[in-house]
Amino acid sequence: MASLAPAPPLPFPDAPVGRASGRFALSPGVAAGTIVIFWLIYFIVNTLKAAVMEAPDQLDMIPRRAGVTLFGMAMAYGFHRLLDRMAGWPMRKRISAIALACVPFAAIYAAANYLAFYEIAPSAPTIEALDRIRAEGRGENLAGKFILEGAISWYFFFAAFGAVTLALEAAAGIADAERRAALYQTAAREAQLKALRYQVNPHFLFNALNSLSALVMRGQPAAAEEMILKLSTFYRTSLATDVREDVPLEEELRLQRLYLDIEEVRFPGRLRVAIDASPEARRACVPNLLLQPIVENAIKHGVARTSGPVEVGVRAWREDDMLAIEVRDDAPVRSEGSTATHSQGTGVGLDNVRSRLEARFGIAASVGARALNPGFLVELRLPYIVHGC
Repeated sequence: MASLAPAPPLPFPDAPVGRASGRFALSPGVAAGTIVIFWLIYFIVNTLKAAVMEAPDQLDMIPRRAGVTLFGMAMAYGFHRLLDRMAGWPMRKRISAIALACVPFAAIYAAANYLAFYEIAPSAPTIEALDRIRAEGRGENLAGKFILEGAISWYFFFAAFGAVTLALEAAAGIADAERRAALYQTAAREAQLKALRYQVNPHFLFNALNSLSALVMRGQPAAAEEMILKLSTFYRTSLATDVREDVPLEEELRLQRLYLDIEEVRFPGRLRVAIDASPEARRACVPNLLLQPIVENAIKHGVARTSGPVEVGVRAWREDDMLAIEVRDDAPVRSEGSTATHSQGTGVGLDNVRSRLEARFGIAASVGARALNPGFLVELRLPYIVHGC
């Protein structure tokens, strides 16, 4: 005799989902896999149960149970297709529709279960059991009673399947909302990086053109030609990199060396350059043109405001899992007022660098600045990364 016990809970698959009518719905492939797994579990559990209880005529029951199992799979898949068509409905309406739809599905399956075990060539033990029930006076409308009992049990199975589907759709909707939020955040971050990146280039170009104009006015065509070539190389190299990608510090230092070469033409005999970076530091990845605003500030507020020679130095080294970079100048401090001017004048450039590092690394990076006597120092700390640039 077939077991009419309630079905075991439906497993929760961790799998992709699809869309239907603007809302998420369990994809046909995932639904089919879930249904197959459930019905196989049903088949195995009931077969083992019959063996343990030493039920009569087990070999005859196995093909019948297999047939009912296949029919149940088809019924469950049809139920899934019905739920899929409801995917765009309001939640309250869907719950009500699922509750009503479970009734005919459970009744049809219970009727198929009854036919397979009690009507289609029933086994000898089954016939004997039915005869005993009729002899006890309980045989009136026996088919209806068996089908009703089975329908009640299987109603909860189809209801559970519907509830699981709704839960999976809700989880998929949340996951999709999170993915969308992540995409929007990434897009906003890239837009911010682009804005900060492009803020650097026009500023530098303006200063470079002013320097070039001064060379032309002083009648120095050779120096002007050299500066044009270096300026062209600088822009060709810097603009070739993607704002979303990092560059090795070695490349960043090369660009800054090129920039300082341009400024040496502007300040002959007044600008000295010292770059000291360890081999490990040179391999590290940094946002491109990260140092440009800082070096430019050293020129603008240090070299340009001093009549004597000024050294602009860049140091970089690795500190455990961090990259340390220092940019300093030794412009003499002529008065307390000039110190304040130097410090305050670096605000826009430092804000640019700080914003870029925050957008790229969050709180893992830091920017510090302080006046020296003489000079000014900017300190950067960011995660040491050697892959991806």
